[in-house]
Amino acid sequence: SSDVCSSDLQTSLPVTPSHCPFSPALTPHSRPVLATTESHHDMKILIVGQGGREHALAWKIRQSPLVKQIFCAPGNAGTALEAVNVDIAATNIEGLVQFAKKEKIDLTVIGPEAPLVAGLADILDKEGLRVFGPSKQAAELEGSKVFAKDLLRTAAIPTAEAQVFSNAQAAEAYVEGREETRQIGRAHV
Repeated sequence: SSDVCSSDLQTSLPVTPSHCPFSPALTPHSRPVLATTESHHDMKILIVGQGGREHALAWKIRQSPLVKQIFCAPGNAGTALEAVNVDIAATNIEGLVQFAKKEKIDLTVIGPEAPLVAGLADILDKEGLRVFGPSKQAAELEGSKVFAKDLLRTAAIPTAEAQVFSNAQAAEAYVEGREETRQIGRAHV
């Protein structure tokens, strides 16, 4: 049986990291990470997170005939309608890995940025477990706005103007000196 990308289920094309834009970049030695189409109709899925995104993921994944059981850690009232909620925080990396191994989870889908930035996808991959989510390094694009802006500027990719400040007075002075409509983003700690 060969691994296939979700976008290739209609044509059953084999996946290579460069072929499938949905395959997350985990490590240079990672194998394709999505489900197989042959004789794997009893998949156990773990969805990490507790928000509306995870509820939507559980709802949609539940529709697959390949899926036998879905767990959400920690989940919410909505995910409880689609899955079994598990009392493990999304940031409890060790607990999530232990659960995935104990339950023989076939695929872990990571929703929130915190466990991605903490390296959950990398750790699951190193343990030989299938995972859908970017590596710790790739998650920095979402996890650190400063990193993302620096990368965009270095790569000459157009991006909105932004400045980083270490004190409130300098930030206020910058904002006061701008002609555009004043908008303040979240503080990056």
